[in-house]
Amino acid sequence: MKTITSRENPGFRQLRTVAAGKERGRALLDGIHLCEAWAERGWPVLACAFAEDAAGHAEIAPLIAAADRLGADLLALGRPLMAQVSQLDSAAPIVWVVAPPTADLARLAGRDAIALDGVQDPGNVGTMLRTAAAAGVKVAIAGPGTAGFWSPKVLRAGMGAQMLLDCVEVPDLGAALDTLGVPVIGTVVRGASNLYGFDLRGPRAWVFGNEGRGLSAAIDDRLDERCTIPHSGAIESLNVGAAAAVCLFEMQRQRMAG
Repeated sequence: MKTITSRENPGFRQLRTVAAGKERGRALLDGIHLCEAWAERGWPVLACAFAEDAAGHAEIAPLIAAADRLGADLLALGRPLMAQVSQLDSAAPIVWVVAPPTADLARLAGRDAIALDGVQDPGNVGTMLRTAAAAGVKVAIAGPGTAGFWSPKVLRAGMGAQMLLDCVEVPDLGAALDTLGVPVIGTVVRGASNLYGFDLRGPRAWVFGNEGRGLSAAIDDRLDERCTIPHSGAIESLNVGAAAAVCLFEMQRQRMAG
């Protein structure tokens, strides 16, 4: 275990870089819940930083021990330094630095998926990952312009959903959809069939678009099916996160009904 007391320490500076989402291939799990979710998967941990005065706490000590078993460098920090690493309003007493897993799209062919086409708001992206996990969808694909699945704000909004999904970020969303090999369905504001008229018992790749412009032209052209979500008409459209919840839970409802 190393004790860090200075902001100039190279280990501390690297923690800050990861916390800001500026180190490619690294992510910061900020707080007890995210660390516990990662530990349940048994994936390697690169570094574990914790508040020195919290090391013996009933919730913290097991996570330090787990990080040690999973190969982490252990870094003890004073509370003022932890406050500069943790991104939470009330600084977390423990954070883990990890390397997000990568998934082979070809291996995921034939499965249900959500695909995000330029969804920029981290809160929306994290909410959609949580919704997908709750609805039994196991694959999430981020196309260009989508907030990174492992970025700090998306991790906080996802509340550990990333650890339950195969998360893939791709440069070409259309090619990724081709690789999945399942019907691609998207929501549009008008000019399509009612969601509740679709038979959704077979695998689907659900595509959700940017908060302002919706689906890009290239992805809209790639759709096999288009649906609309019926509503009162008092507003033009639903928030993309709400739309995803309606669609995915309608799919789950149909499958549970047989």
